[in-house]
Amino acid sequence: MEQRQAIDVCRQDENGVDLEQLEYNFSLTPAERMQQHYRWRLFVKQVREGAGRDNGSAAGDFEKAE
Repeated sequence: MEQRQAIDVCRQDENGVDLEQLEYNFSLTPAERMQQHYRWRLFVKQVREGAGRDNGSAAGDFEKAE
């Protein structure tokens, strides 16, 4: 039986930039980009707050560590 080689489905440039994600973001309107950014910020905030609850530290402590 012939072995098939895996196909790389992630297109990247020589610097490792994800071209699919870049093209998707360029397809959005400025308002859609702002909404996407806002949702991402809310997600990151929730993750940081959750990380603080799990290890007993405050969310602000996580930001200081960065």
